[in-house]
Amino acid sequence: MPFRRVQHPLHFDHINNLWFIEQAQHEIDTYGTDESGNLKLCSFRNIKEKDIQKFERNVSLTCLRNNWLYLKKMYKNWVTLKKLVGDCYNEVTDTFSFTEPEWVEILEVLP
Repeated sequence: MPFRRVQHPLHFDHINNLWFIEQAQHEIDTYGTDESGNLKLCSFRNIKEKDIQKFERNVSLTCLRNNWLYLKKMYKNWVTLKKLVGDCYNEVTDTFSFTEPEWVEILEVLP
C-alpha cells in the first residue's frame, strides 16, 4: 500500500502566507499592534473571518497567532542574517557565499 501524504486542513503554504502577511499588514495599518508588537485580538478575528470567506476553512485564533509568531521570527532572523553577512549575499542568485566555519559562527548568533 503506497503512503500518501495528507495535508492538514490548517496548513499554511507560501501562497497562504503571502495572503496572511497582506491581511496582517492591512490590520496593522488599520488597528495597529499591541504593546508587544503582535496583532490585536480583533485583528486576528478579522483575519479569521476573511480566511473563512476566501479559503472556506475555519482556522482557530491560536493557529493564526502561531503563524504570525512564526513569520515574525523568520523575518527577524532574515534581517539579522542580512546584517551579519554584509556583502556576502548575492541578490542575483539569492545565495550566501560562506565557508563552513563562517556558517557555524553565524548560526551560533541566530536563534
